[in-house]
Amino acid sequence: MPLKYSLYSNPVKKGEPTYRALVKKRNTFDMDAILDKMENYKTSISRADAAGALELFFSTVENVLLEGGVVSLPLFKAQCSISGNFRNSADRFNQKRHTVNVTMKPGKRLKEMTSFVKPEKTEVNLPLPQVKSFADMASGILNKKITPGSPAIIKGKHLKFDPSDPGQGIFFIPENKPGIKAETIHVNTFSQLVLIIPNMEPGEYRVCVANNSLSNDVRTGELDKRLVVG
Repeated sequence: MPLKYSLYSNPVKKGEPTYRALVKKRNTFDMDAILDKMENYKTSISRADAAGALELFFSTVENVLLEGGVVSLPLFKAQCSISGNFRNSADRFNQKRHTVNVTMKPGKRLKEMTSFVKPEKTEVNLPLPQVKSFADMASGILNKKITPGSPAIIKGKHLKFDPSDPGQGIFFIPENKPGIKAETIHVNTFSQLVLIIPNMEPGEYRVCVANNSLSNDVRTGELDKRLVVG
């Protein structure tokens, strides 16, 4: 099964936006689920024997850590550490000021396992408009240029907005200045918007679509590129 992920925008003040990958919700395997998986391998070990062996393994690891030892296994390396500041060289551990932590690092087998993981990109499923592309019809250029006064086509998902609401619509937002709203809309559907670009000064702009098609509140989605006038 692949490692499914989606890309989410990192908020930045200047320049092109960057994105981070977030792994999608996955199944959690508790002790019973792990034993189920072990049974699928059709080994000669019974479920009860496997559960007993795992419990013995867990207890042994715990005892090693309780005694201050380091557990170094192919799957992980674990040891105890102490956090918190000590007042002087004569100070002692105090549960109100200090904490015992277990630190763990992946072992050799887990490190090698990552080379076999197959990431698979999936669509972001956020409750807001998804602006995928902006076509400047005067120049025929995609996701780069804005020609004021000319038609443009925005494509994406969940784009349709209520033109009677002043807080909804298509907005061109320059750096540190109020946004400029497109007033002339020819097509207003969930997958496509056709508009006449309003008059704007030269500079870089964010293209945003605001609506409440997926929630009771007005939410804004934006193109992941900065577009340029002039």
